[in-house]
Amino acid sequence: MHILTKVFVLFAAVLSIMLSALTISYTINTDQIVSNYNDALASAEVAAESLRAQTAQHELVSREKDSEIQGLRAQLQANTATMRDLEADRTRLQTDLRGVQADKAAADRRVQGALEATKAQALIIEAYKDEVTQLRNNELQAREQMLQLEERLSNEISRSQVLEANIRALQEQIANPPKTGAGQTDTGDLSEPQEIPGGVIRGLVQNVTFDSAMGQYVVQINLGQNDRVNRNNKLIITRGSAYIADVVVISSDLNVSTARVTLLQPGKVVQTGDTVVSRLQP
Repeated sequence: MHILTKVFVLFAAVLSIMLSALTISYTINTDQIVSNYNDALASAEVAAESLRAQTAQHELVSREKDSEIQGLRAQLQANTATMRDLEADRTRLQTDLRGVQADKAAADRRVQGALEATKAQALIIEAYKDEVTQLRNNELQAREQMLQLEERLSNEISRSQVLEANIRALQEQIANPPKTGAGQTDTGDLSEPQEIPGGVIRGLVQNVTFDSAMGQYVVQINLGQNDRVNRNNKLIITRGSAYIADVVVISSDLNVSTARVTLLQPGKVVQTGDTVVSRLQP
């Protein structure tokens, strides 16, 4: 056989082997491709289904967001309206505040004026009070001086009356010398007891005894001629505000007198320490 023929036969055999290999490979690849294609179709279907689901979910979310956006827009509008109302209220309140501040300033001015007027009135009242106090003090001093003068005048009148009484008593003693004899007792003047003129005299009962000869109680009091108390003067004994008895002085020296009880309140007894007055005050 010719060498070339052998080469061609060998080449044909190699080509035949290669063709078989390609045929086998194509068959294998075809099955793989079909399987991959089917898998790709299935994946595409799944992807499409997932896309439809995602699209539906997106549309639902989109509608919810749209609804939320609408709600937020409505809320924004409401808030904007509220803000405008608040701004109007703020403007009105600022206006009212300025009015109140102006009223307060006017009130402060009125109060300040009233305070100034009150201070002026207080100064006037204080001056008037001082003047009235001074006038009252002057009046009290004048009254006190008048009372002192009246007391001095009364004392002088009382002394004059005491001196006149002493002079008359001395004249009577000179004209009618006292007689002593059987059955006579010195009980004092038989003339009407005299009330002591002038201011009220006050004293105390120092001692109380019963004179059986006279049948009367005899009291000793801490008042005498220095107090304008003389013989035959009428005095009154009291205890607190209660009347006790009338007494008539039967003898007196400068500071002490002795008197007999002429009238005794029923149920009462003269006691040491009782008050003695020249007359009861109304």
